[in-house]
Amino acid sequence: HECQVRGFERKLKTLAVWLDWRCKKYIEEEDLHFLDVWRTPPWLVAEPNFEAAEQFRRLMKQKYGHFLRAWRTVMDRDGSNCCNWHEFSDAARQMKFHGDMAGAWLALDDDLSGFVSIKEIDPDTHNALAEFKLWAEEEFGSVSICFKILDKFHSNELTFKEFRFAVRSYGFAGDLQNLFDALDQDKTGFIQSKEVAFLDRWNVGNTQDFDQKAHEGGDEVIQTTAMASDQDNEKTLLAEYSTLGPGPGAYDVHSGFGAAPSAPTSRHGGAFSFTGRRKLGWLRPAKSVGPDHYNLTPIV
Repeated sequence: HECQVRGFERKLKTLAVWLDWRCKKYIEEEDLHFLDVWRTPPWLVAEPNFEAAEQFRRLMKQKYGHFLRAWRTVMDRDGSNCCNWHEFSDAARQMKFHGDMAGAWLALDDDLSGFVSIKEIDPDTHNALAEFKLWAEEEFGSVSICFKILDKFHSNELTFKEFRFAVRSYGFAGDLQNLFDALDQDKTGFIQSKEVAFLDRWNVGNTQDFDQKAHEGGDEVIQTTAMASDQDNEKTLLAEYSTLGPGPGAYDVHSGFGAAPSAPTSRHGGAFSFTGRRKLGWLRPAKSVGPDHYNLTPIV
């Protein structure tokens, strides 16, 4: 009641539960002392600022020429398609963004998930890349293998004309111009395998939902969820390594441990032990008294 009289109209019951962290059913003055030294992150006390978010997008386009290039250069350095608040603030300072940083962040992270993806920055680019990734994985297993097959001359380069002819031959019906412009970040007129390999690290959701929305002509595709980085703000440079296939660890092959040598891949349903098999008592030969066991010495 006192909070409402003084103009505080937020969720008072929820606030009381949070402040009563010792479950006393009442709040004392000492329960509020931590608020005097608590340094809240800027986004926690800010309001969504959609104008600042649009200014941030324009600055990305102005600095790097393309949203995807800016995204991969300053916002998503680990290639996870996931940018948290710390990465966003570092990117804003690097681009010399002087607007409402916290308001822009809240406007982009409208679902309050704690991270933004390329979908919040450029939905058209996200849709084109997600559709191509799903098609490449369905047809060839991965985007890297797809590029290797499309590059029939083994030049590690595909012009737009070569790329269009190759993907149309294999049945891809997506927006090729928008896709090629997104992948050709340096505006060289051709794309290389290193410019598409990052899509293999993306984790796109249900392919059936995507196919249904694409068939219905909807603008929204499934939301790309990123594989979160182990450390949020670590910028360690590591050597990149990738394989064309998923690797032996991706296959679910049952163990052949204990199987017979004649069928090493068959399932072994019995038990296995490193100790030797014990001899059963009924298999041992029965002891009997023979002529050599008699004592022929007469007893006097």
